[in-house]
Amino acid sequence: PLQSRQEVCSFFPGLVAAAGETRADARLVDRLMDLVNRTTARPPPEEGAWTLHGDPTIQNFCFGSGGEVVGLCDVDDMARGHPERDVATLILSTCGLRYSGQTSSLAAPAAGFNGPLGRRMLDAYRQGGLELPDARVGEELLLLWVEMMCLGIVRGDFSASDVLDILDDWLATMRQAWPGMEAWIEA
Repeated sequence: PLQSRQEVCSFFPGLVAAAGETRADARLVDRLMDLVNRTTARPPPEEGAWTLHGDPTIQNFCFGSGGEVVGLCDVDDMARGHPERDVATLILSTCGLRYSGQTSSLAAPAAGFNGPLGRRMLDAYRQGGLELPDARVGEELLLLWVEMMCLGIVRGDFSASDVLDILDDWLATMRQAWPGMEAWIEA
């Protein structure tokens, strides 16, 4: 996974080449680069780092008969990093992405973000004692969403035009879910 704004930005030239450099691809890259550049710089993972799962999507949780989490699987992406990354990954995979069946392929870019559910998930983490600032979780959500849209384009799950078509709606739902982020998520 892309861990920093710099890594996300360096990924874009390859995305344009892989996507065929069409006009829609270039417009999408410009829009996404602008969004990524609005996020704040992150401290290196060593500062305040935790051991992270790396891919805590709902598909990687094992549940008991009462619905409680009894284990995790797919731990090959474990690494040291900021807890906001794992929390944002779980929230985004549950509230902002649409998968194709039981696969990791994305069905289509989701036009919106389920903000109320995302907020409840974040509140549950906070009740467990994690201090997770809204802005940092919101930035991680945005960076992860950009990464997932790029992955979907490169894998052929959908086109750059598909992402452009839903970008403004997705950003609008993010603004509603994470007030105070307007400074770097602007239409």
